[in-house]
Amino acid sequence: MDPRVEAVANVLVQYSIGLKPGQLVQIESKQEGFPLVIALYRAVLKAGGHPWLDLGIEETQELFYTHASEE
Repeated sequence: MDPRVEAVANVLVQYSIGLKPGQLVQIESKQEGFPLVIALYRAVLKAGGHPWLDLGIEETQELFYTHASEE
């Protein structure tokens, strides 16, 4: 892992959002951002937060609208 990516993730979690233990954090990204997503996920867990990933995988949106039911 690139230490610069780890540093950015730590700054985002510790300073930018000031994560408190027990907080839910949504991490949303497309494939190009996956290295930062992994670093953010780790930083949120270390800070006692609950990460929730929302990954923009293009194929899943088409599959959802093709195969999902009304429920």
